[in-house]
Amino acid sequence: MLPFKVRKEHLSYGGFADYDTAKGNDSSGSKTAAEFLLRNTLARDVGTLLFGRAQLVDLCAGFWYWHNEYGKPSSDPGAVQMTPILGLAFHLDGGRHIGRK
Repeated sequence: MLPFKVRKEHLSYGGFADYDTAKGNDSSGSKTAAEFLLRNTLARDVGTLLFGRAQLVDLCAGFWYWHNEYGKPSSDPGAVQMTPILGLAFHLDGGRHIGRK
């Protein structure tokens, strides 16, 4: 997670990208293809807005893109996945580590 601020808004960006080369043949003898996976999210701290405490709840939005899923060629059905992500993250420590020495 990479935290940053835009004006007074506390945001953070997280995610990863992964590229895997072809794996040879699959279990049915068909050649596999190289695959690319990207998953990223942007989160906003909404704990202050909802409960008056920072780093308690984050509202997250993002995108998941997987090309040649599990090495299937993109011409196969289901080999390309594009999925929006929306969620809430609850911090179990409730933001108590803020200001701790």
